[in-house]
Amino acid sequence: MNTARIRILIVDDHAIVREGLCSYLRHESDMEVVAQCGSADEAIAILSRGGVDFTFLDLDLGSSRATGFIPIAREAGYRGPVVILTGCTEEGPLTRLLAEGAAGIHFKSASIHSLPTCVREVMAGMSWLPPQFVSGVIQNLAEATREQKKRLSARERDVLLCILEGKLTKEIAAQLRVSETSVKGTLQQLFEKTGVRKRSQLVRYAFEHYRDEIGSPGTGRPIP
Repeated sequence: MNTARIRILIVDDHAIVREGLCSYLRHESDMEVVAQCGSADEAIAILSRGGVDFTFLDLDLGSSRATGFIPIAREAGYRGPVVILTGCTEEGPLTRLLAEGAAGIHFKSASIHSLPTCVREVMAGMSWLPPQFVSGVIQNLAEATREQKKRLSARERDVLLCILEGKLTKEIAAQLRVSETSVKGTLQQLFEKTGVRKRSQLVRYAFEHYRDEIGSPGTGRPIP
């Protein structure tokens, strides 16, 4: 039984790259390259006429980048997936393109033999992301999460300022108008967040790591 081929557009400002991709993909029985071009403007004109199911888009198109291309393609009526072709491993622009709706990223350093699989999987509704890109994103997210966890909440900051001023638990509770149990709970959170066990250690840690957040507290009696 005959099935419709996946109609592919290749957008790359290097003719030799386009020709190489076309030459390779033409051997796939379930797909065909129906158009190729070297600029975003040409690509939008092609997509606006319809007849394209899948687009390979180079990240760098001469003097411009692919950022902003996908929203314009959608306005032109194109509803198919866009996979970014790039030699760039910088996460910033690639992440922005994914946020704009790119279905995947295919590094030019990867094997050309993976292109047909990329097309088929993306057309089946899956994403195509290089493992090293995913690992980098996950690592950055983990680091950002760790940094976020280290930041002080408003209550933690208030309690820490009181501790730096030498106030006792009872005095902190009275000043903040909360229970002593609440103060002790916040203090325990500070111990867990900073990895220290004593108030004196917490004071040193605060001046080393939270100086920007706590400002310059006034001096009080020695820390009990």
